[in-house]
Parts: sequence; C-alpha cells; structure tokens
Amino acid sequence: MHGQRHHCSNVGACVRQRYPNCTCCSQTDMNELTSAIDALHGSFDGAGPWAHTGKASSHVAFFDEIRLRARRSEQWHSVAAGLVVLRLVDAVAAGESVHQWGWSGAQRLVKQAHFERKERATLARLLEMTTRVRGRNISPCLPSLLRYARVLELDSALRLAVDVYDTVLRLSRAASHDTIVHCHLRLGFCYGALSAFDEADRAYALARAIALSCGDRIGALEAEVGIGETALMRGNIPLGEEIVMSVLRRARGRKSNSLRARALHVSAAIAALRGDFSLAIQRSIASLRLTRSLRKRNRTLGNLAAYYLDLGYHDRAELLYGSLASNRDRSVRWLARLNLLQIASTVGERSAFERHARILARDTLTPEATVAYHIQMGEGFARFHDRRSARSHLSKARALAVEHGLHRYAFLAEAALQSLDNPRVMHHGRRPPAHTPAPRQPGLLSRSTR
Repeated sequence: MHGQRHHCSNVGACVRQRYPNCTCCSQTDMNELTSAIDALHGSFDGAGPWAHTGKASSHVAFFDEIRLRARRSEQWHSVAAGLVVLRLVDAVAAGESVHQWGWSGAQRLVKQAHFERKERATLARLLEMTTRVRGRNISPCLPSLLRYARVLELDSALRLAVDVYDTVLRLSRAASHDTIVHCHLRLGFCYGALSAFDEADRAYALARAIALSCGDRIGALEAEVGIGETALMRGNIPLGEEIVMSVLRRARGRKSNSLRARALHVSAAIAALRGDFSLAIQRSIASLRLTRSLRKRNRTLGNLAAYYLDLGYHDRAELLYGSLASNRDRSVRWLARLNLLQIASTVGERSAFERHARILARDTLTPEATVAYHIQMGEGFARFHDRRSARSHLSKARALAVEHGLHRYAFLAEAALQSLDNPRVMHHGRRPPAHTPAPRQPGLLSRSTR
C-alpha cells in the first residue's frame, strides 16, 4: 500500500508511524492539511479505498461544493473545514482511533479558514465535543451538529445543511425522539426551499409519524403545516389551505403559540394568493404577536412588507425592506433586495434598481430566488423600456422554472414575456414577486415561515 499514493480514510488522522509514505497528510502545516482535502476530493472520484467502502458518500454535498469553489479560495477553505470536522465525527462514531494530530490539524484549519464568527465557534465547539466521546456514544456531539446545520441554513447553504441533518440521523442511536423529529422537520424545510418537493413531503411525513408514535402532538402538527406549505409550493392552494386551517383549528393552548404563529404566517400567504391582502396583513400581525424569535419576526416583517406593497403602500414597504436588506439570514436579505428591486423599477428609480441588481448578482441564490431575480429584472427592464434585456431575463426565468419544476413561476414568466408587447400591462399589471406559491422563499413569493 505504501508504494502508491494513499488516501486516508480519516482526513488528517494518519501519522508517519502508520503510513510512512503517505503523501496526503504527512506534514503538519496548513498547506499539507489542505492537500489532505485534495486527496479526499480525488478519492471521491473513484480512486483509493473509498471507491469501494462508500464512506465519502455520506458527505456528497460537501464534495460537490468543494468542486464548485475556486481552489484555495475563502469559500473553499470554509467548506473544507466543515468536511474535515464531519469526517472526524464519522471516525469517532465508528469507534476508529484518531491520533491527536488529526484534531490539532483540524483545529488549525477551523481557526484559519474564513468564517462568520458564529460558524467558526460552532465548528470549534463540535471539534471539542469529539474529544469527549466515550466508546461509540456520539451524543455529546449532537447539539453542536444541530447548531452547525442551523448556521448553514442561515447562510442558505441548504444542501450542506441537509448533509449535516442526515449525519445526525445516521447517528440516531444516540439521539432522542425529539431530535429525530426536529431533523426531519428541518429536512422538509430545506428540501422545500431547494424545490425537492417529493423529498420534502417524505421528510414531513416521517416527522409526523415519529411524533405521533411518541405522543408529540405539537411536532405532528408542525409536520402537517410543512405538508401544507409544500402543497402551496407545488401550486395546490386548496389543499394547502385545507391543511393549514385544520392545524389552526386544532392548535390550542399556550404551548401551541409558536405553532399557531407559523400557521397564521402561512395562512396570511394563502390570503395573499387569494388576493385578500388586508386579511393577509391582519394574519401577519396576529402571527407577530405570538412570535418571540427575532429571526422569525424578521421573516414575518418581510411578508408584511410584501402585502403593503401589494396594496400600493410603497413607502411602508420600502421602510420595512430597507430594515431587512442587511439581515444575517440570507433568505430574508434576498427577499428584501428582490422587492426593493421591484419598488425601484415601479417608481422609476433606475440607479436604485441597478444598485440592488448588482448586490443580488454577487450572491448565490436558491433556484426559486434565482427565478424571482430574473423575473424582477425582466419586468424592471420592461418598465425602463429596455425590451431586449427584459426578454433575456424573462426567458432565463422561464427556462429555470421549467428545469426545477416551478410550474407557477414558469406561468408567471411566460405571462410576462407575452406582455412585453403591451407596455400598459407590463407597467400596471400585478407585481410578480408577491404572488408566488412558496410560503417561505424570497422573491416570487416573499413568504417565509421559519
């Protein structure tokens, strides 16, 4: 084995005594540690022992993200650091012996990689927890794994968050029923945001079944709201409304406040989809009164701004969106920028329109947000009488919507394309972003639930 390039089964854990000719992690400096990731990346392509054991398959999303990032860029290092730490968790959970150098090398990578402060602290804590594992009892690591998944969600790195939640479920022998239900609920949310509606439905259905089996009524109702949301995202408004209103009728008591707040939030989106924006505003305000989480309040405020915009109160909407445009939560930030983009084109402020467009173009958006961006750009350029640019963006929106199965968005893009020859329809017609079916995604629907 030492006569050929060796790919470590535990990144950074092999030492000279065991693998004297190992070329992927025989040095302790940062350059060699990142070379270990190169070896890991290569093994995923079919080389090395992992081609047969399938160990790499548990973190496919991280490998895919590493491929997409420029080698040695800040983003590359942050994803690589997360991958190294997760591999250490895998090794500890499997009862493998990890040399101290493996931890110290991973610590250096976490310290030197470019992170938001919260993400660095979360990964460092997770790394510390791996040292407290006894035998194969991985339970000390689970809270930090869940926090890391949540941080990735806030950064809209949803595929990576799905990977981490799946990791928790793979280690579920150490997890409580509450944790398992929570992971399935979050998986449903992430899959829905990624337009993977079948996977979202399965995750919510599993969450509901597990919650019911252990007497968790609130968890089961949370899952039902998720199922209703997914129905709305598919464009099935009647089914989504039936499910969510059923939950509202059954959610009673102070312990149900958070659940009722979420259901009211979704029901507000349903009212907006029905064209009753006054009712949407009333339900959003009722949801705010029951919401304690600052993050959830911010998302509800984003929806409230959308409803004001639908009623033509541009000043109120712009004020609310302006307060959210620099939010830590990327989806809230995108929502605010997408609708500020729409406001700027509606009132004829070309410089503001181009400024918001530049900021959005620099970000990595989810499929729905990308479609929203192109529809907003297309309709904005149409309002500025630049039909060539408008047609280009709307055609991209239609193609992406079809590719990702976002049929309602595809219809909106098609309608906008057809209206290009009728400037009055384009300028005075319904605004596209506030009328979309996804109750929590930015852009075409500015409805965010959690």
